[in-house]
Parts: sequence; structure tokens; C-alpha cells
Amino acid sequence: MENKLERVALNELRQGRRGKHKKLVTSILDEMSTLADGEAIKVPIAAMKGISIQNIRAALVRATTSRSLKVATYSDDEGFYVWKRTKKTERYERKIRGR
Repeated sequence: MENKLERVALNELRQGRRGKHKKLVTSILDEMSTLADGEAIKVPIAAMKGISIQNIRAALVRATTSRSLKVATYSDDEGFYVWKRTKKTERYERKIRGR
């Protein structure tokens, strides 16, 4: 019997999620690899090109969780800030009950 559909090896399939915000999230993760303890990356709101802060934060959390990275975020009228969570940065993070 002749196959009508193409067959591919599983190791040829792409793995991982490639969402709408992949380019920006990848850029943030690349910058974080050189980030010193106690520094944050500032992503200007204008650079987000209409993408909501909530959507970027959610995409970043998915990406960092899958890489076992601990990050914290903050946003204001000017930008979206991301930094590595460490003992040194604890005092800058919001305290959420139950965590």
C-alpha cells in the first residue's frame, strides 16, 4: 500500500513553542546571559510595538520556566524591566503571600 502522506523522523520535528513574542523574548533572554547581579534589562514600551506587558510577561515566564531560570519583572510608564532573582535582588521584589 502506498503512503499518501509524508513521513518524518521525530528527531526532525521542531521542539518547543514559537509564539508571537518569540523574537522579543529571545532578545531578552540573550541579554540576560550577560546581566550582572543587581542589574535589570529595560525594554522600552515603544519597542514592544503594541504587545501588552501582560503578554510579554507571560511569554517570558514560559520561556524562563522551561530553562529553570528565576526572574523578576517590573513595569512602569516607560518600560518593562527584567532581572535575575538572587539573594541580592530579593529586597526589590514584591512580597506575595503564600509563596
